[in-house]
Amino acid sequence: MAAEASLLLGEPLRWARAALRRAGRLRKKADSLKEPVDKTTSAQQGPASMSASTQLFVQFKQQELARRSALIKTHLKSRVAARTEHQGQDAPASLLTYMSQLLVLPSGSTPQTSATSVSATSFLGELHKSFGLGELLKQLPADARQNAESLLHSQLDTLVPPGQDRLDLQAGFSRNKRTAGCPLKVELCSGEGEWVCAQAAADIGKANWACVEHRRDRIFRTFSRAFLTNALDNLCVVSGDAALFLNLLAPGSVAHIFVNFPEPPMRRGDADKSAYTGDDGDDESAAASAAPHLLTASTLRLAHRALAVGGKLLIHSDNGPYLRQLANSLNAIGGFLGIQNPGGSSTLDKGQEPELVPGSKTVQVWRGRPGAEAGVVDSEASSYFDRLWSNGKFVKRYFILAERAPDRVRKMVGSGQNLFVHPGDRAASGSPPIRSQLQGSSSNISNGSSTVA
Repeated sequence: MAAEASLLLGEPLRWARAALRRAGRLRKKADSLKEPVDKTTSAQQGPASMSASTQLFVQFKQQELARRSALIKTHLKSRVAARTEHQGQDAPASLLTYMSQLLVLPSGSTPQTSATSVSATSFLGELHKSFGLGELLKQLPADARQNAESLLHSQLDTLVPPGQDRLDLQAGFSRNKRTAGCPLKVELCSGEGEWVCAQAAADIGKANWACVEHRRDRIFRTFSRAFLTNALDNLCVVSGDAALFLNLLAPGSVAHIFVNFPEPPMRRGDADKSAYTGDDGDDESAAASAAPHLLTASTLRLAHRALAVGGKLLIHSDNGPYLRQLANSLNAIGGFLGIQNPGGSSTLDKGQEPELVPGSKTVQVWRGRPGAEAGVVDSEASSYFDRLWSNGKFVKRYFILAERAPDRVRKMVGSGQNLFVHPGDRAASGSPPIRSQLQGSSSNISNGSSTVA
């Protein structure tokens, strides 16, 4: 939207308001040109020629555009109110101030890529190439542009400690007294960022957040939403591969990892439920498990490595069979313990393998929506995919809630699987102990529950 671009560039508010008015007039004109649906005519004529699913999707996209427009209007109202408080002067709102919290990992990298492959220079180059840094700098006086870019370079440089092969996101948050020392929460494959922006805004002063998404158009919309909703103080937005991102984090540096609606290795309807089990000897299910998807055994091990002892992994989906497969994978990998009281109105999923249910510490699938006990501070927050599936009448929700087991535990309780222990899985030297960070956010590690005040 032109109005959104105007706000991001820091142009006068009246320009954004004018753009919104133009957009409203165009929508009304487009609506007036639509042919009315005559139910007595052939199904091949007019709008009725679209299939029911296509009509449903078009309606959903129109609703999403209306939501984005409402977001911009809300931001404009807050800016006008702030201007009134500043005696007629527009409150400063520069996107350039937050550009050090937008990181673009090198494309074509693998999870084995070290932090030596990323640098302040590479981050800066990607911001110029894909996210309009040059246009933002042009809004400044000519003599101030070089200093602004140099400051951004130095801020980005602190995120890549020399000789440590890792990203230090907390170094960026330490510049703000409200966010310094808070535990880190991460959402993988965050889509357009609506859910993570709501969580970060509700968690300010209690936790810092990072999200990672591969598609750069979604990253742009996430960063824009975070700016428009004042969620950037404690949110770092990362563009790149989720496995690479996890590998670049210091071991034991993350308090919570969230994955909302991960895409399964096979789409709904491609095969029956058995295709998600991955049982040995079944060619179809083996092919399903081998198909490209995010939460492979390798990625789950990287999540285990990044989590602090007692840190939580939450996977939320509408796809029960896929979550049962992931529960099997987590139990086979080891190093994760199931949370036995995830809170709320959740109940055990009856469709999982019987041998998983009796074990007191095996990772299990729950039916319902995760809440504060699972580290979700804004349980009412929605997302694009959540609304899309609900719009298509897929309303059942399932989740997995597991915690990283202490390294001293050598066997999974209730199973004979060896615990997966990564060598050198300790928090980076010089950083606050992870357990104390978690306790600082009201996380109860000893009993397996997590509640954020």
